[in-house]
Amino acid sequence: MRIDGSDTKLLVPGPVAWPDVSPDGKYVLYHTVSDAMQAKILVVRFPEGTPVGFQADGLRARFSADGHSIVYIRNGGRDIVRQDFLSGPSSPIRVLVPASPDFIAETFSMTRDGKNIVASYMQPSRSLVVADGVPGIAAPTAP
Repeated sequence: MRIDGSDTKLLVPGPVAWPDVSPDGKYVLYHTVSDAMQAKILVVRFPEGTPVGFQADGLRARFSADGHSIVYIRNGGRDIVRQDFLSGPSSPIRVLVPASPDFIAETFSMTRDGKNIVASYMQPSRSLVVADGVPGIAAPTAP
C-alpha cells in the first residue's frame, strides 16, 4: 500500500505476523503461528504474492544484507541461524549465534553490512527452593 493508504493489495490471506521485505524489494517473508506458539517462516514474491517454496520453523526472521538468505531464530529460541531461501527447503542451515543453555533469544537486528548482530535474550526463571518450618506442613518421617 502507498503511504497515503491507497493501492492496498492483499499478498497473503489469513493470520500472519512479523513481515520483512528483502533489500531488493522483490520478496516478503512472513510468519504463521500455531496455537502452540510454533512459528513457520514463508516467503512470497512481491508484489504478486506468489510463494517461492521456502519454509522454516522459526521465530523472528529478517532478510540478510545480501538478500539471498534469511536469518532467523529457530523455534525454541535457542540458535540464530542463516539459510538460503531461493535454493529450496533443503538448503543448509548455518548457525550464526549458538544456543545458550541459560537464555532464550527473543529478537535481533543486524547491521546493514550483515557483519554484526545484536540480540535480546530473556532468562527463564528456574528455581528449586527448600522451605523449612512452613506452618501446616510436617517433615517426612524416615521409614
